[in-house]
Amino acid sequence: MLLKSQYAGFRVGVINPADAMNINASNSLLKTLEEPPSEAVLILVSAKPASLPATIRSRCQQVSIPVPAAEVAEAWLRELEGGAEAVRNLPLAGGAPLQALQYAESGMAARYEHLLAALQGLRSGQADPVAVAADWQGERAVLVELLLRLVSELIGGQARPVANNAAILELGQGLDLLALHDYLDTVFEAKRHIAHPLNDALAAEQLFIDWTGLCRRSRIG
Repeated sequence: MLLKSQYAGFRVGVINPADAMNINASNSLLKTLEEPPSEAVLILVSAKPASLPATIRSRCQQVSIPVPAAEVAEAWLRELEGGAEAVRNLPLAGGAPLQALQYAESGMAARYEHLLAALQGLRSGQADPVAVAADWQGERAVLVELLLRLVSELIGGQARPVANNAAILELGQGLDLLALHDYLDTVFEAKRHIAHPLNDALAAEQLFIDWTGLCRRSRIG
């Protein structure tokens, strides 16, 4: 922000994602927000603004950008090369078209289906948590992100008897709702430690062991 504008207009800085800043970066930014340079605009992008320090939020003008309507997102994606696969990933991405594009490029839908089958295997006792965790070696962040999505859908399926995904409905049948909420908290805790140098295999094993325990507590086979 200390550089001059190339075309004599406003200087614009973008921090994305802003919620990824550590405490030192946040404190440094706070000084800039308290004494901003003239003719400069700072844009902080965050899907989780509540996780930003209150001191930073109070010094910013908040602008909410909602997820577009499904038909609008689908129409936009279909105009792009490879958009059909992105449309398939749109529900998994929570309706966010740019996220759906990223998921399509990384094969996230296939990993989601793989995880769904693995959880079903653990529920029925036909799979072992350690063996399942080995399939996610080096993909801890992906595993946590997909678990958050899947468990949220399971909780939603409990609240709404009619579900669009039959596999989700089958997996969630008979599971204790309070236990699901507790497990969701566990996955959120795992997400908070994504940046920590934990052993990927052990972290994944614990998540799958906890899932197996949830199923047993719900007294299902």
